[in-house]
Amino acid sequence: FMSPGDPGRPRRRSSHLLAPIVLHGLYNWCSTLQRCEEYQDQDGRRYEGCYLPTMWRWVFKVGHTMVMLLSFYWWHSEFTEIAGDDDEYDEEEVVESVVRAHDASGGGGNAR
Repeated sequence: FMSPGDPGRPRRRSSHLLAPIVLHGLYNWCSTLQRCEEYQDQDGRRYEGCYLPTMWRWVFKVGHTMVMLLSFYWWHSEFTEIAGDDDEYDEEEVVESVVRAHDASGGGGNAR
């Protein structure tokens, strides 16, 4: 855990919870408002039950997509930060260490 004086520590305990909760609400809201569901009245007539006109459904479809992409971007950023940079490892050093380990184990794989 981070010490109270650490500049990377969030100011409030709930600061990491607010963004996902708001994004989840926006995602559901945009998903619902772009939807059309057919329904039938008591006389048997069928209706197209859209919550909004076509233009506004498209606006919410775009909003839905933007919220989804932003969520994926934040998720990717967070886990990339946790996993660390790929620049930590030099490919040549990794190959050399594997070759050294292989040689130290007797080279293996040679059938007589």
